[in-house]
Amino acid sequence: MDYQPKLLKYGFSTLLGSLVVVALLALPGRAGAATIEDTIAYGSIGPISGPAYLGVLEPSLLGSIGDSFLDHFTFTVVPSNSFTLTTTFLPANASGVSFSSADLYSGVTLLASGPLGNIASTPTLLPGAYDLRVSGTLTATSGFYSGSVNFNSATAPIPEPETYAMMLAGLGLMGFVARRRKQKEAA
Repeated sequence: MDYQPKLLKYGFSTLLGSLVVVALLALPGRAGAATIEDTIAYGSIGPISGPAYLGVLEPSLLGSIGDSFLDHFTFTVVPSNSFTLTTTFLPANASGVSFSSADLYSGVTLLASGPLGNIASTPTLLPGAYDLRVSGTLTATSGFYSGSVNFNSATAPIPEPETYAMMLAGLGLMGFVARRRKQKEAA
């Protein structure tokens, strides 16, 4: 008789503990997580004659752990300018977030995409409106991140006069060597 009350007592607490675990597992997880969406407009970019840099910052993501975020960084390329773009979002410059991807859109057309918030290169961006979308997940109840968008001029650089002089000197030297060999073979 002494064992039965202990058995009922421990059996009941085990049953209660199991019910608590099942209830916790039944709570909505990632599928029920909210999406935090924000748009940050940067206006016109250009004219750019060489490499340029744009710092982007999302200072205050607030939500629950597991919530996803989607930030839109919009900008316009001015006429008479074209360039390519790369992005860098490093975990060292972030807190409370895990990056999924970065996607560059022109209207509804996806131009480039990269994992973990990093785009290695894009096609040449012509004048028009663009939307850089950075997405990820909150790993804490609040987070922030910063990154860089690097613009590289798509126009070919114009060679300096010294470059032409060096090229001509090299061609002259190659012609001189070829002529000496030909004269040596004839002799």
